[in-house]
Amino acid sequence: KRLSRDEITGFKAGLTNEKSQNRFRVTMPVSGVLFASGITDGNMRIDRQHSNQLMIETEIGFVVGQQIDKPVSNISKLKKRIRSVVAAIELPDLEFENMSELKVVDIISSNVSAYAYILGEAQERKKINLPKLSLILSREGEIINSGSGSDLLGDPWEAALWLVNNTVSQGWSIQPGHILLAGAMGKMLPAKPGNYVADFDELGRIIFVISE
Repeated sequence: KRLSRDEITGFKAGLTNEKSQNRFRVTMPVSGVLFASGITDGNMRIDRQHSNQLMIETEIGFVVGQQIDKPVSNISKLKKRIRSVVAAIELPDLEFENMSELKVVDIISSNVSAYAYILGEAQERKKINLPKLSLILSREGEIINSGSGSDLLGDPWEAALWLVNNTVSQGWSIQPGHILLAGAMGKMLPAKPGNYVADFDELGRIIFVISE
């Protein structure tokens, strides 16, 4: 039904760190679909009023360079199919009435709360040591979140490999230009109004504004 009025632009992984998996008593991540309607320009003011419970996640994105429709056996082979890497802000929308009773099946059925995302400038994948990448997110000049690439299954490439293989195992074909979001570095935070700066180390910065 969604595809009758929207277009797939990529796929996302969730629960890619040990703490989130322990919370929901799972031993593997979950995945969802990204849509064209979710592409957001960081120069625009992001209005919370159109969402239910907007959140902020700081992520690493992978831009696909070659079609992937079969499982990929290892990271080395995956890298050959990735065009570039990119800093990303994901803006999940939590449409749950009672967070205290939330279960992993609820997360999956909500398409892992996919809503909107912002991408930074693409960088050459060979130049960035993703596991050692550091992240600092500030709001109104105050640091509110920090993390590293190693938050994502120990290596963002491992998270991307899992996402690719999980996606194609469900019958999807990953196309050139699709974005793969590998999961959150640091915490998922409420999208409070304010001016934000996300510093992704060698991947650059994303500046955005959340409005009332």
